[in-house]
Amino acid sequence: MLSTAAALAAEEQQLLLIDAVIVSFPGLSRILSATRAIHEEHRALLATADLPAPTPDPSGDSSGTPADQSVDPSASASPTPTGTPVVPATRKAALSAVVAGESALRKQHTTAALAAMDGPLARLLAQLAAAAAQQSVLLRGAS
Repeated sequence: MLSTAAALAAEEQQLLLIDAVIVSFPGLSRILSATRAIHEEHRALLATADLPAPTPDPSGDSSGTPADQSVDPSASASPTPTGTPVVPATRKAALSAVVAGESALRKQHTTAALAAMDGPLARLLAQLAAAAAQQSVLLRGAS
């Protein structure tokens, strides 16, 4: 289950990854600029959202969507103890890490939207999931 605070934290983590990739590979800034702008808007939207947290699913089912097998799992950028993501060593792997982050964000937002079932939070999370899916597809095409 994902509250607006958790959704905000997930968006901020993706922004940290995008920023770290741009610092390591400045040539990717053009490719990642739209994705970064979208996540900044999502962060601003979530920061000002006054939505109730979703109610727990009585069945306890927290299953999400199936895992995305098209992203290289070794390309993920895990955060360091300080919270800064570690950027993979190559440009392609770094871009794949951003794609993996978009896919994870899509799954997280989709699961939360399904758990919320109805109302403004469900609609907001579904829109965030759709945007993450779109960015994932666009970035795959750029790699």
